[in-house]
Amino acid sequence: MNKLALTALVACALGLAGVARAQTFEESMAALRRKDYPVALAGITKAAEAGNPKAQALLGAMYGDDHGIPKDEAKAALWVRKAAEQGYDEGQNRLGYMYLRGIGMAKDAKQALVWFLKAAEQGLADAQFNVAKIHDEGLVGPKDPVLAAQWCRKAAEQGDATAQYGLGRMYASGSGVAMDEHQALIWYRKAAEQGLAAAQSELGGRYATGAGVEKDEKRAVAWFQQSADQGNPDAQFKLGLMLGMGIGVPKDLERAYFWWVLSSAKGNANAIKYREKAKTSLTPQQVGVQEAAAAAWKPTS
Repeated sequence: MNKLALTALVACALGLAGVARAQTFEESMAALRRKDYPVALAGITKAAEAGNPKAQALLGAMYGDDHGIPKDEAKAALWVRKAAEQGYDEGQNRLGYMYLRGIGMAKDAKQALVWFLKAAEQGLADAQFNVAKIHDEGLVGPKDPVLAAQWCRKAAEQGDATAQYGLGRMYASGSGVAMDEHQALIWYRKAAEQGLAAAQSELGGRYATGAGVEKDEKRAVAWFQQSADQGNPDAQFKLGLMLGMGIGVPKDLERAYFWWVLSSAKGNANAIKYREKAKTSLTPQQVGVQEAAAAAWKPTS
């Protein structure tokens, strides 16, 4: 649910020049980016104490996310609330998340929705998607797929990749909207092109099967590859299938085994089954090489 990132708050806070001395604050932002936290903390705290809501939200994020300073959820809640009560949308959204998860305060989904709505009504895409999730999951009252779809669309139309993927799933399942495979494909593609791994895997699956699009096994492999490289276990399993069966790509059981090892490490039951089956067709040396490669592998993001 949470899509807040310290880097996003840093970007917003760059408009703070003038709270204290412009150069001083700019230096504190530069210090934060280079992870010089004591210098960053001093400048951001000064701006927050002067009453700037962007600095307050950023300071709350620093205390809440343990960015180089001792984590203190009570201080995080204090500063985020100050920002939210001044009407700052990022602060309102973060306060909603803190209520939802019980960070620095008792869990309260109703209060979470109150603050998400305040930010969503200001047009913040993250908050709009959070409102959609609350209605979709029925966290406050009965599930309301229609209302969830309405809020999800608002965020998706602003370019939020996670919301675009969510809207694609709604069109694919007919949840809150009329089922429409063409629209599902459109929104999956938008999210996939922004690099969202789940959407890339879904798009790969559609090209592999021809669901809502002309079947194209090579494109399927390409999308699975992009998603698998990011660590998506479903895509890793499916890329292994394509390699193991030679679909859309030359057959390569060793490389298929590599991807199944990675996917099975994240609990994918199908990958575990295929990994064990492939193991019987490979030599111990081949297995060892691929398992070593999998152990050393790092996702692209």
